[in-house]
Amino acid sequence: MSDKIRLAVIGCRNNGVSHIRRAGDIEGVAVVAAADTDPERLDIVRDEFGIERLHQDAAEVFAADDIEGVVLSVPNHLHAPMSIRALDAGKHVLVEKPMAHSVEACKDMIAARDRTGKTLMVGYNQRFWPQVPGIRKGITEGEIGDVVFARAWWNRRPSGDGKRWGRGAWMDTRATSGGGPLVDIGVHKLDFTLYVMGFPQVTEVFADCTYGIGAVDAEKYDRKYEQEDFCYAAMRMANGATLHLEASYFLNDYENAGQGSIVYGTRGGFRTGGPKGTHLFRVENGENIEIELPPDSEWPCSCVEHFVKVLRGEQDLVTTPEQGLAIQEMVEAIYESADTGKPVKLESKERGNA
Repeated sequence: MSDKIRLAVIGCRNNGVSHIRRAGDIEGVAVVAAADTDPERLDIVRDEFGIERLHQDAAEVFAADDIEGVVLSVPNHLHAPMSIRALDAGKHVLVEKPMAHSVEACKDMIAARDRTGKTLMVGYNQRFWPQVPGIRKGITEGEIGDVVFARAWWNRRPSGDGKRWGRGAWMDTRATSGGGPLVDIGVHKLDFTLYVMGFPQVTEVFADCTYGIGAVDAEKYDRKYEQEDFCYAAMRMANGATLHLEASYFLNDYENAGQGSIVYGTRGGFRTGGPKGTHLFRVENGENIEIELPPDSEWPCSCVEHFVKVLRGEQDLVTTPEQGLAIQEMVEAIYESADTGKPVKLESKERGNA
């Protein structure tokens, strides 16, 4: 592989543009092409970033011999077919989360990865900030004792301004998106919390979803919203701990609850999202003892930076397709439990604990 990594970005809405911008901050990386079905978005990319190779058909990107990796920021139901086409064309792939909109699609992507020998990375971006390695080490090496309980949440109030409906209509149905706020924002917190805990195996899920507020709001904007307003899940893990997960677009809380994670151990804990910010601590004689979380200067600050370092052989992949598949299995179990009112058991399989 050449010293300069040549990438293309497919899908030039907000996330795609963010990937282009972050790639531009990495030495020895060039985004040489972009693709989107909307020519106006391509014009914006040309004007802001000076990218001249612009395509409305992603197949033209896959056919280019000089492009080594592609970043896919497209609707969820396109993740699998476009990833597979890119892998089969000899490209390394960074695909936005969720990995795909179904378990079977995730398995097809892994098969394509294995068939081609190319890198397939899933873009769970909350893993990429400098304190994460210290947090994970502190939890997995017992600084807070044995983990007994965790909470993860990302809850939003109804905005009242219609901004939610400025996004693509593909997000309004489970068939094309794979789910509502659980899949859009909740899985970020689920992935992050599991990762800092060492990605323990989830063995059983009990969940519930509420509906109605979003559907009524959508009608004002000529949209038909079929997803949940709010999702709650209790998840039992093989190590005996339990994780509670919440995700919502339409939760009538007094204020916007935002996002956060809490991990409770037998000797201390870990928190994000509170007034004190992110901190790891022990409890000794009723007093909180803060555990230092020095930033790791080698840890990448974005998905695309990690993707590049993996392609260069400088780092091992930490957001693996196996973990993306595991998250999707949890998502489908959550919806199955919410739809049936019964707990759902998950297969006992080891996932990569990178």
